[in-house]
Amino acid sequence: DKWLNSRDPAKLDKVAALWAKGLTVEWPTPPLARRRHVPVYPFARDRHWVETAPPPPEPLATPTAHPLLDILAAPARLPIVVRGDEEHLTSTLHGTEKLLLGLFLPELVRAAAERESGRPVRGLRHLLWGRPVRVNGHARTLEVVLANDGDDVLYHVAVDGDDNAPCHVGEILAVAPVLPAAIEPATLRHGTDVSDDFRAFANGLATHCGPPAPMTAQVHQVWCQGEILVAQCRRVGCAVALPLDPLVLDPLWRLAAFRANGWRRQTGPLAFPAAMQSLWAERPVPTDFFVRVDADSLSVVDGSGAVCILLTGVHMSTAEHLSELCLTEEIQS
Repeated sequence: DKWLNSRDPAKLDKVAALWAKGLTVEWPTPPLARRRHVPVYPFARDRHWVETAPPPPEPLATPTAHPLLDILAAPARLPIVVRGDEEHLTSTLHGTEKLLLGLFLPELVRAAAERESGRPVRGLRHLLWGRPVRVNGHARTLEVVLANDGDDVLYHVAVDGDDNAPCHVGEILAVAPVLPAAIEPATLRHGTDVSDDFRAFANGLATHCGPPAPMTAQVHQVWCQGEILVAQCRRVGCAVALPLDPLVLDPLWRLAAFRANGWRRQTGPLAFPAAMQSLWAERPVPTDFFVRVDADSLSVVDGSGAVCILLTGVHMSTAEHLSELCLTEEIQS
């Protein structure tokens, strides 16, 4: 009784432990207390509280159709008209002049060749670019011209009906090039982080040459791995990427220009595509992807390290040094 009345926590704990082991304890009865019978079986563990539903997740932005689908769906032999207000095609500036996005031309050719042949077309080779197409307030027309040369299919993109001075030439690639082995995913995210340097470089390009086109894939992180550049990127807006999607290729070119500029923040002359040995679409580009740039090739790889798009024999030039292409009558025939 002294322990029960002492209100000493240590003593009360010992009494409770003895009672739990079977000791009979005469518990003091408070005044006016009444004994109640309770169940001797374990209480059921069912919960009967009203649960509060968690708030619904924030809705994701609804993917949209690719902004270039309408243009690329035109019949192969029907000229495409570019007026200069196509924000996805003419955001690049050279001084006060708007320039057609040169990396739009390979997908334009691929889609036209696929519709013309009725068979899947996944690549091009021996690509050459001439001077960038200037769109200065008046419409320019682009026409893909395909020509059989034995077992090969040659192409050129004529501007304003001038077949003798195309803006882009090349050949349809029917057989896949030798693709590099899949890259170990763990090796993609390592090296010296040069993301801030790239952002400064890209901002300089945007100031002098215009911003990237809307819905262009975004570059989130960039690493320097010796002579190799690796970047983590994400497509935005479009539900599905085109096989040779210019909105994916455009940031590749900015990354390649950054590497060619010596990884420096200072912006040099804007580099344009000049020549390429081959351009191949192996598999669709996922929403999140990586870009790998070395001395003369660029590749888009997915999270598993598998190649999605491969560009080989890549050469760049400034707008001033790109020369006009000229096709002779012999080549056209």
